[in-house]
Amino acid sequence: MTQTDQLTKAIVANSGSNSVSIVDLVNATLITTIPVGQTPTGISLSPDKSKAYIANYGDGTVSELDLNALTIIGTATVGGHPSTVTTANDGSIWVGGNGYIAKLAGSLSLIGTYSTGNRTVISLQISNGAGELASTMTDANGNVFLDEVDISRTVQSHAYSSNASHQISTLNAYYDSQERYIRAYARAVVNSSVVTQTATPTIIVNDGWAAISATPTGFAVIDLTDHTVIMSATTPAPVTAIAVDPQLHVAYVAIPDANELLTVPMPN
Repeated sequence: MTQTDQLTKAIVANSGSNSVSIVDLVNATLITTIPVGQTPTGISLSPDKSKAYIANYGDGTVSELDLNALTIIGTATVGGHPSTVTTANDGSIWVGGNGYIAKLAGSLSLIGTYSTGNRTVISLQISNGAGELASTMTDANGNVFLDEVDISRTVQSHAYSSNASHQISTLNAYYDSQERYIRAYARAVVNSSVVTQTATPTIIVNDGWAAISATPTGFAVIDLTDHTVIMSATTPAPVTAIAVDPQLHVAYVAIPDANELLTVPMPN
């Protein structure tokens, strides 16, 4: 995963070398590479963008990176195979992994771990406005869901609690242009001990009331206030990246194996 900071720098997770790289996007140069935990996958910035948090899939930890000093200043153990991390406006950190979500304080102390049963979290994003986590996850039967996790109720009850759960796809496979059999993105996270391709991040849009998430066979848009799926589509190959232009109210959906970039109008 790559996380950008004010469009001048990018943080790139190097899963194969247990490190992250800081890249200068203006001058197209590598600033530095920093060791983190084993198999880093997810990255999220702190609200003031002074720190980055890296979910390390291989050793069940989260690394805290000081973006001014460019050094690791803290490490927290969260649970098995964390694949995604997101931060809230209050500085707390949420992590999703194999059968759980966890909440950390800004000091990296563990506030709570909440079981998702047999569902593996593959992408997690917070809507501060709706007070929800948009959690894309899969179950043991290969179904893909987007859960609207109620943040306050989950913490207060010490148990995973969602306002709605939407089945948005099933795990699948396809043949690319060279007739190679390709497994969909979530399969690597669910069934492999080594992450070879992580899920496309769930993106919160339109002031936090909507979320767009990739599925193994397309994408879906969820209304986080009415708790409904307002749009879904099938694509010829897995979506690998999503970006949103909030001013134009459009999302851009990349499908590289099909050589396509979709422009998706987002509801106002």
